[in-house]
Amino acid sequence: MLAFTCFWTYIAFSQLLLIWIAGLPEETPFYITRFKDGWWEMGVFMILGHFFVPFGALLSRSLKRTPKRLAIVAMWILLIHYIDIYWLVMPTLYPDGATFHWTQPVAFLGVGGVAIAFAVSRLRGRLPVPMRDPYLPESLRYRQP
Repeated sequence: MLAFTCFWTYIAFSQLLLIWIAGLPEETPFYITRFKDGWWEMGVFMILGHFFVPFGALLSRSLKRTPKRLAIVAMWILLIHYIDIYWLVMPTLYPDGATFHWTQPVAFLGVGGVAIAFAVSRLRGRLPVPMRDPYLPESLRYRQP
């Protein structure tokens, strides 16, 4: 998760930097719309919430060793990623500012539900652990120092 957090930041910043430096007339409206009132606040929130908060949290060794706390950070990253996708798509449709419609989270949950259903259907009748692996018992007993 730490690597993907850094990768997302690198890709987002690189995209902004390349579009800004190139100054191509067909590309700049993408960011002009997102830097106006109603959208720039969401952009600042994403910088803080999609990079600084998870990066700082994931530097903690104790957090990464506690599955419940790590799951909270994972859910946070998933929520902020949803906001990121919203920020990428919706300013084109609603340039004046963010709007909410009940279909937006329902579509997100629907796509997630389809992905989970597909994964469960692929696992049906199969064990997710390699049962004939001679080192499996040793691997399951391993605890990181």
